[in-house]
Amino acid sequence: MTKHFLMAASLASAIAGFAEELHTFKRIQLSDQFWCEGANFGDLNRDGVNDLIPGPWWWEGPDFQKRHEFYPATATFDFKLGPMTTVKVPGFEGTLGVANKYSDNFFVWVLDFNKDGWNDILIVGFPGQDTSWFENPKGKEGHWVRHKIFDQTDNESPVFTDLTGDGKPELVCITKGRYGYATPDWSAPEKPWALHTISPDNKYGNFTHGMGVGDVNGDRRLDLLEKDGWWEQPASLAGDPLWQFHEQPMGAGGSQMYAYDVNGDGLNDIITGLAAHGFGLAWYEQYREGSEVKFREHIFMNKEPRENKYGVKFSELHAIDLVDMDGDGVKDIVTGKRFWSHGRTGDPDRNTAAVLYWFKLARGADKSVDWIPYLIDDNSGVGVQVVARDMNGDGLPDIVVGNKKGTFIHLHEKKPVSREEWERVQPKPVEPLKPAASIKPTGDDGQALNLDFEASSLKDWTATGTAFDGMPAKGDAVHRRRSDMRSGHRGEHWVGSYETHGDAATGTLISAPFSVTQPYASFLVGGGSGNKTRVELVNAASGQVLFRASGPDDEKMRAVFADLRAVMGAKIQVRLVDEATTGWGHVNFDEFVFHDSQPGGAEEIKPAPLAANLPARVDLRRDFAVLSLTQRSQGARGTCSVFATVEAVEFAVARATGQGRRLSVEFANWAANHVTGRGDDGDFFHNIIQGIQKHGICAEAAMPYLPGFAPTNAPSAETCAQAAQFRDSTRLAFHWIKPWNREPGLTEADVWHIKSVLSGGWPVSAGSAHSVLFVGYEDDAALPGGGRFPVADSNLQEHDLSYEAARKRMCDLFWVTAEVKGNRRST
Repeated sequence: MTKHFLMAASLASAIAGFAEELHTFKRIQLSDQFWCEGANFGDLNRDGVNDLIPGPWWWEGPDFQKRHEFYPATATFDFKLGPMTTVKVPGFEGTLGVANKYSDNFFVWVLDFNKDGWNDILIVGFPGQDTSWFENPKGKEGHWVRHKIFDQTDNESPVFTDLTGDGKPELVCITKGRYGYATPDWSAPEKPWALHTISPDNKYGNFTHGMGVGDVNGDRRLDLLEKDGWWEQPASLAGDPLWQFHEQPMGAGGSQMYAYDVNGDGLNDIITGLAAHGFGLAWYEQYREGSEVKFREHIFMNKEPRENKYGVKFSELHAIDLVDMDGDGVKDIVTGKRFWSHGRTGDPDRNTAAVLYWFKLARGADKSVDWIPYLIDDNSGVGVQVVARDMNGDGLPDIVVGNKKGTFIHLHEKKPVSREEWERVQPKPVEPLKPAASIKPTGDDGQALNLDFEASSLKDWTATGTAFDGMPAKGDAVHRRRSDMRSGHRGEHWVGSYETHGDAATGTLISAPFSVTQPYASFLVGGGSGNKTRVELVNAASGQVLFRASGPDDEKMRAVFADLRAVMGAKIQVRLVDEATTGWGHVNFDEFVFHDSQPGGAEEIKPAPLAANLPARVDLRRDFAVLSLTQRSQGARGTCSVFATVEAVEFAVARATGQGRRLSVEFANWAANHVTGRGDDGDFFHNIIQGIQKHGICAEAAMPYLPGFAPTNAPSAETCAQAAQFRDSTRLAFHWIKPWNREPGLTEADVWHIKSVLSGGWPVSAGSAHSVLFVGYEDDAALPGGGRFPVADSNLQEHDLSYEAARKRMCDLFWVTAEVKGNRRST
């Protein structure tokens, strides 16, 4: 695979007709086995060519066809191919397996430690374990002699660099609760290295994230950087003095951190990821107040695409290198996603592509800064170490990676191109996010409900108790009674359970029922933070609490939003509850509205606790029977996923119209093939969905299901027109619970999400080796995983799937809602 990017370079004087250079990366995968979380390179056999070191192996450059084992490569794991067949796979269990495992090799560096003219290898193992260097046997085969030189290397971003300025590198890390560095006796480097502590015993743990080395204050001495600030190196290190700490919070803990003058103002800034197992990439701009060093935070990539100028986002930035990638004299960022750093279920966006990027630092004349993202690869990512240096001597930084996906080299190449081509493939800034439309909920009569109190009354609300007597309030009643706070309301009116009787009053205020017609909703909430003062969104039929939110112990209301996609079409109510009678015993509320997309400037509230949120049993099979949507057979064909998709669409349309209608599985299969360009019998959910979205779907009678697959079978023009009419008159929304991933597995939250959708009256299409439709669930502690899912199976086999089996087998799941133009029952 080759990914490319372009950069400006003045070549017009040298190459007629060309003004820019096209830089590409040639991806070489040496292995798919998991041996390490970092790789590096150096000349190990003195042939003048760099060799690659991932885990217990070194591969001979320049062609990397021959490998040598320099310490025992004994790790294996069992992989089950079937109920009776298990094979041994070399390496640790990474993406070739299913369980979450870790290697014993996290970092590697190359140096001639004993000065014999042959480069040796330094290995930092699992955090909290020992560190060793392996002595080069001077061209002889066999395992290298191991020298254990440090017994406990903590932190997940240790650094091997010249911290002290003596021209020789030290191992900078945490050990036994303290920051420090280890130095060898260079006359006998095989002996245990001496520890020099930098900080007091602050109980830093083995798995502390985020650390680096750099000169922060410009005194030409390297300081130690960490997520909570920086430790200033003193003028003298005699006697191992403790270093002075300067507090500066910089996220939850990322990976490697760097001090570098980002904006060219002469002051070193700090570059860091914000969370190694989350999101965020930032630089902290240094400025001075007198002689005091201070920083401004600039986050240029986070958890939403709209938080990056170019729409880029990915998680698990567990390794960062800083290097001049394009030769312009300014250092750039190389980073990516550490795929499955905590396994298949451990981290946010864990199953998205294992991307590798470089971010070009572009400085403006006004000291402005832009980080331009260039995708290098989308199926390798990083480990805990990523190394970008010139490996093959052509003057261009190459990139080496070792992680759970295997071992990779990304060789850097370039060629001249025209300005036009350069412009065409440059990353483009995305358009600013359009504000989400605010849509007022309506009652059964189609009129907007008074959920913002602008009717100057409690119309459409029912009160109990006395807490909401005299409501709504008009204007900023909070500021009138206390000058240090404001209400933060919108419009003229809002409600607060303090405003008439103070904190002693209790009661509830509940809205009229209304249908969920949009995927998101937001409202304002303030007041007390306890669970006795709260706003709840409840299912109008069952009374179950779907979402709840409380204030922040502040009168000023904050905006929050809820993701309602799991309950689209259901009727809900807003319920304000005040059960408290002491300080901050009140709740403030204003303006509940729907949105057609996720609203900006609001904090997301999560679903209410799972155990209290759902009924113990749901069965939709009667609904299918009432709508005359009985199960059909796929016969001997491989179309289970097509059936599971079409049946979900049929049910959604039937709920919208009140009438069951058979749709063509054969047409959906053809549409998927038309989209992919293949001639398969059956396909993945996402291809089938794309086919329906593009071509629509016709009635079963217009293109009946055939007993055998006929690749040349195609719909008539009349049938295509009927399908297109369906597409144009029926708005289908496909909601993913888990997008497709080749590795099966569900989290506990996924299982809850499935049950939540089912409790809202929607079947769930579930993809695995054999795709089915979940048509209900039943909690039963006696069953594996605590319950079962009844399924509709196009093999016409009535059976259930335990929660545990679903967790292990499912690769992707979704459900469908439909809106039919001109139909008031649309959902």
